[in-house]
Amino acid sequence: MTCPAKGVAIFGGTFDPVHFGHLRSAVEVGEALGVEKVKLIPSCLPPHRDRPGTTPMQRLEMLRLATRNADYLEVDEREIAREGKSYMVETLVSLRKDVGGRLPLMLVLGHDAWAILDTWHDWRRLTDLAHIVVLDRDGNEPPVVDAVRQWSMGKWTEEPVRLRDHASGMICRMRLTRLDISATRIREIIRTGRSPDYLMPREVIEYIRQEQLYR
Repeated sequence: MTCPAKGVAIFGGTFDPVHFGHLRSAVEVGEALGVEKVKLIPSCLPPHRDRPGTTPMQRLEMLRLATRNADYLEVDEREIAREGKSYMVETLVSLRKDVGGRLPLMLVLGHDAWAILDTWHDWRRLTDLAHIVVLDRDGNEPPVVDAVRQWSMGKWTEEPVRLRDHASGMICRMRLTRLDISATRIREIIRTGRSPDYLMPREVIEYIRQEQLYR
């Protein structure tokens, strides 16, 4: 069934802290897909990594500060409000209840996550609820496990704009501008007393200093 709406792109993550790499990727993906909105969804407790050193509310506030002048980017706090481990399949179920069955939802994943998607909770249901957009960055991405490769056969499209024609079920790849910025590196810079200027929005830097985060 054809869907007239442009759709919504979904970025999940810890955003610990949010930086220009996150924000630039969100803008580029949104433009390439032609969506109406890009949702940034901070996790409460990420299932695949250690507990963040900042609280969920601190990470949420940094995201709000980073996007407060960008109507195109929307911070969605449903995973933090849900508490506990943040499973993307549950988030997509919740989003589907909000937007109905016809709106295209496009889940954006880095290749590292895509390569081990079979470790995600109830991962085979993801394309029942949304499309998947895999971000390839430098051409040296890790190999994809066989279970994910076989499951994805027949779902691929070479044309990202085609995702807007259906509510879910398709997978595509996109290559973005590579900004060599990582949250891990930023935390180390701050921990060692160096300046994180020009790696993230000024409002986020001021909040980190005010709250004495990552020291």
